[in-house]
Amino acid sequence: MSTETSVSRSAVYRARPTLRLAGQADARVSELLVEMCVAETEGGMSTAELRFSNWASTIDGSAEAAFEDGSRLTLGTAISVHAGDETQPRELFRGVVSGLEAEFVQGGAPELVVLAEDALGRARMARRTRLFTDRSPADVVRAVAGELGLRPAVQGLDTPVATWAAWPFHRAMALNLRHRQATMDTLVSIGVAAAYAWSLWALVFTSAG
Repeated sequence: MSTETSVSRSAVYRARPTLRLAGQADARVSELLVEMCVAETEGGMSTAELRFSNWASTIDGSAEAAFEDGSRLTLGTAISVHAGDETQPRELFRGVVSGLEAEFVQGGAPELVVLAEDALGRARMARRTRLFTDRSPADVVRAVAGELGLRPAVQGLDTPVATWAAWPFHRAMALNLRHRQATMDTLVSIGVAAAYAWSLWALVFTSAG
C-alpha cells in the first residue's frame, strides 16, 4: 500500500510554481504565471502550456507590457518548471520554448501563452533517416539520445550482437576446442561472452538495472 509523503518539512510553506529561464530563476516570470498545464504522453514526451499575464506593475506604480521586448521569453529559450516548497522546489518539466501566442481579451489584461517541449520534441523534428555502420542497436540508441542530451536506459539491445552477430566466432571457437587449439576467434568469442555475462549480472543484481 502506497503512502503519501509531504513535499516540505515545514508546516506552512509557499507552493507557488517557480520558473527558471536558461537555468536561472526568474521572479518576474514566476509571479506573472496565471495558469499552467504539464502533460506527458504515453511515448514519454512531455509538453507544457504556460499562460502569463502580459501586464505588469512598475516601481513607480504604473503598468507596462511585461514581455513585449522579447528579452525573457523567445523561441528556443530553455525553460524549467518547479513546484512544491519554494525553498526546496521539485522539477516538473524541463524543455525549450517552441511556440508563443499573444491573447487579447476585451476588458481584461493581455496574456501570453508559452508552449514548450522537452528534448524528445527535438527528436520529432530531427532528420528521420540515418545510416549507421558497425554499430549495435544499443550503440545506435545511445548515439541518437546523446545528440539530444538524453540519457537512455538500454536493456537487451546488445543480445543480437552477443549471439547472432558473434555466432561465427562462437562456432569457430567450438571447432578449435575439438582440436585443442586456440585462435583469435577463441579470444573474440570469450571476450564477447564475458562482456555480455557481466552486463546481464550488472543489470539484474546492481543499481544499473
